[in-house]
Amino acid sequence: MENKLKEKQNQMGYFLVFTLADKRFALPLDQVLRAIHAVDITKIPKAPEIVRGLVNFSGKILPVIDISKRFYLPEEDLKPEHYFILIKTKNKSFALFANSVEGLKQEMITNIIPPSNIVTGVEFLAGVMRLD
Repeated sequence: MENKLKEKQNQMGYFLVFTLADKRFALPLDQVLRAIHAVDITKIPKAPEIVRGLVNFSGKILPVIDISKRFYLPEEDLKPEHYFILIKTKNKSFALFANSVEGLKQEMITNIIPPSNIVTGVEFLAGVMRLD
């Protein structure tokens, strides 16, 4: 995935901007299916700490991933005003927890940070972009 980012360095892209705690992040729009308000989840015993549980979306069971701890951000209790960003990559589909969804933003591809520069274990993301 990091090679794809290098190929697109001088290109503009659309990103879905969302928040975790008080920080803003963005995801490439081509990986986002939609953003929905959070619903009750089913917790999974002994799941990795970034997996909040499972959610049923239109008959498909998806893991709910919360990357807050990976960024040393406080974890919040699930509230109806929170969001799940439904994501589909080549190999996986999942719901990403977000405190809020701010909307779309057009940015240079070079603003994307490859996940390996941040933390291991998030291979399902093409990159993360922190917005000031």
